[in-house]
Amino acid sequence: MPVKNDLWARLKIKKKRIKTTLRHRQFELANYIAYLFKPSPPPATRVLIFAHGRTGSTVLESLLASTGHFHSHGELLESSVRGTIIWPLALILGAAKRQAGNCVSHVKVAQITVDRARELDPAHFLETLQNNGWKIIYLRRQNKLRHMLSQSIAVHRGDYHKYDDEPEAIRLTLEREFFLRFAQYRDTGDKLEAAALQNVDYLPVFYEADLESGDNHQETVNKILDYLGLERREVHTKHRKINQSSIKDIVLNYDDLEAYAKEYNYSQYLDGD
Repeated sequence: MPVKNDLWARLKIKKKRIKTTLRHRQFELANYIAYLFKPSPPPATRVLIFAHGRTGSTVLESLLASTGHFHSHGELLESSVRGTIIWPLALILGAAKRQAGNCVSHVKVAQITVDRARELDPAHFLETLQNNGWKIIYLRRQNKLRHMLSQSIAVHRGDYHKYDDEPEAIRLTLEREFFLRFAQYRDTGDKLEAAALQNVDYLPVFYEADLESGDNHQETVNKILDYLGLERREVHTKHRKINQSSIKDIVLNYDDLEAYAKEYNYSQYLDGD
């Protein structure tokens, strides 16, 4: 009986995965068809948040959507959810054709470059969107060590988002291999983003100054709405900040971390922590 139940459970999981894959492929195909055959939509404000992962792009999109000005498209190119996206630009442009009115989406530079078997030219990607009337918001974190820690904490928790105000006592070990791998990932991403943004207009937004504290959310969105020429409106989000502690309170091997930071010129990000 246990063997039979285990087999049945595995079949149910497999069936669910197949249904999810089919649903995503249907969504993808519908956007491609809209891109190819649907007439151009009426003029509207379409916004792309361009960022690294773990920089607050989901929070920022939710804040913008909360104004009622935008339909939220989410992270259209997230391969862990949707699988490999065959035609990323057509997917985004097709989704905008299918949804009348203003829309906002967010894309990570890795999703169009290093995460793909065949990388796209990020500069061409952004220029094409701008030529189709999209506005670009460039979101980034300035503290690279906090950025790294955010990724490590998300993996440690098994969840990238938080929706309650309950404090979490997070303690973890930051291994040297992870530190070096993330630092290289961040350096590569920074170079790709700089190249991508060279010939487009964009509004810079910084996680630390504009999103980290909820007290700054309204002012940040006001700045964006002014940039877009839209009416200011009150904002809210269900997302909550995961980590409220200092790096020293979180990282069990803090002395090792200091050594890694010195080796990779990250010591400046420890200052004042």
